[in-house]
Amino acid sequence: MFSKEFNEKVQMFKDASFFKHTPVTPNLSNDYTWKVLDSGYPVRKAYYDSKVMDKIVCENHERYRFDAYLDLGTRNHFPQMDALGGGSYTLNEETGGINVTDAPTMTADDYDAFAENPTKWLNILFQRKFPDLTTDQFVKATMAFLQASGFQKNIEEKFANKYNIPTMVSTSTNVSSPFETFHSSFRGIAGISLDMRRCPDKLDNVIQSYWKNISMGSLQRAVGNHEHSYIADVYIGLIAHAIMNGKQFDRFYWPYLKEIFDACADTGSMAYIYVESTVARFADHFADIPVGNAMMHLELDDIFEMRKALPKMPLVGGLTTDMLGTADPKTCVDRAKMLIDEMGDGFVISQNKMLSFRNDCRRENLIAVNDFVRNYVH
Repeated sequence: MFSKEFNEKVQMFKDASFFKHTPVTPNLSNDYTWKVLDSGYPVRKAYYDSKVMDKIVCENHERYRFDAYLDLGTRNHFPQMDALGGGSYTLNEETGGINVTDAPTMTADDYDAFAENPTKWLNILFQRKFPDLTTDQFVKATMAFLQASGFQKNIEEKFANKYNIPTMVSTSTNVSSPFETFHSSFRGIAGISLDMRRCPDKLDNVIQSYWKNISMGSLQRAVGNHEHSYIADVYIGLIAHAIMNGKQFDRFYWPYLKEIFDACADTGSMAYIYVESTVARFADHFADIPVGNAMMHLELDDIFEMRKALPKMPLVGGLTTDMLGTADPKTCVDRAKMLIDEMGDGFVISQNKMLSFRNDCRRENLIAVNDFVRNYVH
């Protein structure tokens, strides 16, 4: 189905997850909206014209030649959300920045009813988010989502067949802790921060219900299907842990992550953990995950300290946006060499943060680093 070169790229990352030696270090792109800014194409045109986004993504690869990608221009869905009447994301066409509004669609008073019938309440919250949605808008939005799905399928196939390059993981296999959904989509950061203190039992109950009725099905589908073109089987985003103390993490968050990791171990699957903020204070929770069942991408944690704290966890990252956006090519290459030499096996080099803003990176720095990594046999 896939070429020898494609399978070798996938295997290189798989080997890294098992701490097997690879001649060169796998190089993963964590480039999201920066590639649009770097491309020179109008920002709005990129997000509203799939042909333009196709050109941007392909030219980006031909320029930088990463071994795999986290995003191929499929993350932001402005046409779909516009058709629905607008969402919580807004595009600044002058700067290229994308702003997110913390707009909760439920209150803590809804928890008990939500826990009784999560599927029904997903529909209720959708109606609350788009209260004036017409049939015509819904049809247009459905067509826009189908077009976006088609673009994702086509661009992933193009990268697999033309460039022999895989994507790390599919967004459709996102099976994070259910707390993340209530944090980002339903209650908002401020609301759920208060709920953990004011009504912890109600919050605990609704999270358990969401996990049992919604998340478990997604997890079973993700770990039960190995016939795909992705490197990892499950995507886990860690964001909401940043607002928790240890006791809250143990109660509301960790039990569900553990079930995901246990399912990966039982099925021989791998989870890709994308950490926003820091996770060092919770590092001991991840210490016993079997080698090969998870890989952790670090944003703000010191990657060398985390290697000491989690010697059995393959780590991803190490190249800071502060450096890539302000330093010179030699400084960036020196950092890449140090990372590869000191981290050794069980390491995938990448940018620590999603490259999203114009000053997150300089083109000459990324070209120099990738040329070095591609040719540095160790």
